[in-house]
Amino acid sequence: MLTQRKALLLVTFVLLGCALLNTRWTRWLTRPITHTVNTLQYPADRFANLLRTDPAVEYTQVSDQAMEDLLAKAQKENDALWQENEKLREQINSFEAIVIQTDMTSIRLVEARVSRYNDDTLNPTMLIMRGSLHGLKQDDAVAFKSNLIGFVTDSVGPANATVSLITREGFSIGVQIKPPPKPDQVLPPGWPFKTRVKSDGEGAFFCVLAKSVAEGLRPGDYVRASDTIRESANGFMLGLIEKVEPAKEDPLNLSRVTIKPRTPIGPQRTVTVLTERND
Repeated sequence: MLTQRKALLLVTFVLLGCALLNTRWTRWLTRPITHTVNTLQYPADRFANLLRTDPAVEYTQVSDQAMEDLLAKAQKENDALWQENEKLREQINSFEAIVIQTDMTSIRLVEARVSRYNDDTLNPTMLIMRGSLHGLKQDDAVAFKSNLIGFVTDSVGPANATVSLITREGFSIGVQIKPPPKPDQVLPPGWPFKTRVKSDGEGAFFCVLAKSVAEGLRPGDYVRASDTIRESANGFMLGLIEKVEPAKEDPLNLSRVTIKPRTPIGPQRTVTVLTERND
């Protein structure tokens, strides 16, 4: 005789077996049950929704002008965050570029905000918001990313300093020239080529070489600082060779090599000063 307890045990074993078997073997049993449950559930849910009433939504009436003001405020805050994010990204890129090619055991990097830029032809300078309190000294190299842009002058105050830019007319520095780096590149004898370049006062640098020597140089070659006096700047990019052409002084025997900075010098928002560690 099938009692209620036996029926319950039978259903339990059937459901347990269905759970252990693959769905394709139990579909004939579970599909009708699922369909029946969904069919009975629908009218019950509908009837419950008819009996239940949702509370009224309370909201504050906001004018169109107020919404526009809120939107303008949000956009302003978003622009400020974007600028701050761009500044931080620029700072990180600058530090990474410097650390790659500079021994940091005796050098300390000091980030400085540019307060004022003077584009005078004879003496272009910038005023930075760091000074002796931050360890800055005369002749410290100033860079933007891995590009050399100037040197700290003797006008060093407690909280600010003046930087003389390398684009000033008559500025001269020793450099080394070599082709752009390539994977597994081995430079032949004579590279990197060392010489001295001068600023033309118009934002570029130049040197005059023997034509036979200049024939080995190509536009795009890297020109990096390599000076025995300004050692803190050594390794930093001065620029790329823009063109090699006959020199006006002696076009048959001499060539003029023009170097353009890789980045515009002067309109930077922040720069990095390399100064000696004092700790």
